[in-house]
Amino acid sequence: MFKRLKNKKGFTLVELLVTIAIIGILSTMVGLSVNFFIKQANEKTQFTTIETAVKTCNAIFMETNLGYSGITVGDITEYQSRIGSYVKEVNNVTGGTVNTSDVSADNNEMYIYYKYDGKYAEGSTNEPKYYLVNIIYKIDNNVWIYSYTNGKITLNGQAYN
Repeated sequence: MFKRLKNKKGFTLVELLVTIAIIGILSTMVGLSVNFFIKQANEKTQFTTIETAVKTCNAIFMETNLGYSGITVGDITEYQSRIGSYVKEVNNVTGGTVNTSDVSADNNEMYIYYKYDGKYAEGSTNEPKYYLVNIIYKIDNNVWIYSYTNGKITLNGQAYN
């Protein structure tokens, strides 16, 4: 009986454990790589969203006599229909720029801020002229900011390329 078991060929427990450990390490590395690419793809999509919002706001600017005066600042329906329902606020800024700490947004919310520049819309003596100051877009714990002063889009305070 012992002879029969002695001649049987197979893997030892150590060999099996080493093989399982190697497979586990490889699958962890693949999983991390996949997560990196998913995160990168999500960031590209979010960047495209805020970039589209900037272009749309500028289009609205051009359509309203170069001064945003044709859009009521508090009325967001035009922005929601052209950008998306995640636009939660369109507002006038009295100071300079808007800090993200001033905006308590939930995920997937966008805030658009204009500023009156002390002038009037072209050809008008009573319609105030506004310009785009900031767009703040919070999604997936990321904070995207478009700043008029430098014309750049940042992600969590870092320039985004």
